[in-house]
Amino acid sequence: MDLQTEIENCIKKLFSIGTSSVYTLPTNKGNLYELYLYLLIFETLKNVSGNNATIINPNGSSTFKFRTSPGIVKNSKFSYAVILKGSKKFELRNGIEIIGININHEMDILLLENQQIDNVRPNKLKGELVFALECKNHSALSSLKGEVRKFLGAITDLTSFDHNLAGCIHCGIGFKPYFTTPLNNSHANNSLMNYANNYGLNPKFNLYPGSIEESNFIGEIQTLYNLL
Repeated sequence: MDLQTEIENCIKKLFSIGTSSVYTLPTNKGNLYELYLYLLIFETLKNVSGNNATIINPNGSSTFKFRTSPGIVKNSKFSYAVILKGSKKFELRNGIEIIGININHEMDILLLENQQIDNVRPNKLKGELVFALECKNHSALSSLKGEVRKFLGAITDLTSFDHNLAGCIHCGIGFKPYFTTPLNNSHANNSLMNYANNYGLNPKFNLYPGSIEESNFIGEIQTLYNLL
């Protein structure tokens, strides 16, 4: 079975156990991979929270609308999830632009604390970002070098501290970033893994349905929830 089919089957399974929403699979393989990880995280948070997680669809409909291009919070157009922990409320969203120190940055998947205001961009200065994922389902590892560097640039501009409007990852990021891909990190590309690790991007290569990395990633999300 090829990877694309595995991802599609996993999405269907996650929908069947996690929500009764009607859905349509994205045709773009990048969006498909992003949807797989979104649902994987939702199901993980639902389980660890004791079923205190709910999918909210636009205008109270039964249709799950997954956004495939970045922008502001749009509750009337796109679905999102609400997760509760005691008196705290979190929202799991995708494709949202965050206001950085200098410019806006798209995060493929992100968990935000507190109810987000409709029709605006969340502001990193509020400190509501818990974790954020960059999801890349490319055909070759060679194409990831530039993507990792771009992600590092975005994370730097979203850090908790800055020096004269220049972000500083060494002073504290303030949230957990993840660079995710189903591609195998071969021995020849250990330098890319080291680069991402050394800058705190938490690279997750080989992250796909049924992989060891998937199991490890689920464990990390569970731990993050318990620390909230």
